[in-house]
Amino acid sequence: MKQSIVHILAICALLTSLLGSAQQTTFAEHCTALAAELAAWKATHDNRSAQLKTLEIQVSEHIHNLAQQLIQTQTTNKKLLGQKQDLEAKLAELKVAQKRLADKRNQILQTLESLEQSLEGRRASLPEPLADQLLPPLAGQNEHNLYSRVQRLQNSLKLCASFAQKQPVVHHTTLGGPDGTLRDTTIIYLGLDTAYAIQDQCAAIGTPSEDCWNWNWNHDLTETIRKAPDILAGLDRPALLTLPIPTAKGGQR
Repeated sequence: MKQSIVHILAICALLTSLLGSAQQTTFAEHCTALAAELAAWKATHDNRSAQLKTLEIQVSEHIHNLAQQLIQTQTTNKKLLGQKQDLEAKLAELKVAQKRLADKRNQILQTLESLEQSLEGRRASLPEPLADQLLPPLAGQNEHNLYSRVQRLQNSLKLCASFAQKQPVVHHTTLGGPDGTLRDTTIIYLGLDTAYAIQDQCAAIGTPSEDCWNWNWNHDLTETIRKAPDILAGLDRPALLTLPIPTAKGGQR
């Protein structure tokens, strides 16, 4: 009985020893596993930390680039706004200048039309050789022929100014005499407002009116005036001729 108890105690001690050894082995393995997991977690953590650091740097650089782009955009917008304001100011100036030019053009056109009408209205009272040289006004009032109209009017006025220099101009035509019969007539124009007509038996002093020339026939002037065309043509020797000059009141001097 006593031996059996001792044997049982020995078995229990052996079992206890075996169990303790088994528990120590399992704990070591567990620690090893935990250490491996901790190492893996640390590696993952370090890797993620590195990735986060890289991402943080990239985000920081991207934000910096965006900030620079924003500054450039704001600068560009400010510059464009200034250019827009300058263009608007220039456009306003151009509109004012355009209106000024349009007003000036209209003023020139009105003056041109007035001068054209005035000159055309006086055509019948101009010396016939001068009237024959003057071209009629161009039709139309648009800007495409405005320059041509001005040029034509200027040429007409130059012809009038040249004719007004009181240089004698001899002109051959037909004219109604004292009795109204048309006869061959030699007319000597002296400027724009004086003329002398010579027919076979009579002579006249001519002055312009609003729509025609008025002729004052006078037989006493025939011989004196008859000499003038030949002298002017070089067919007779130069001589001093005394010719009456009509006055503004219709008389002569």
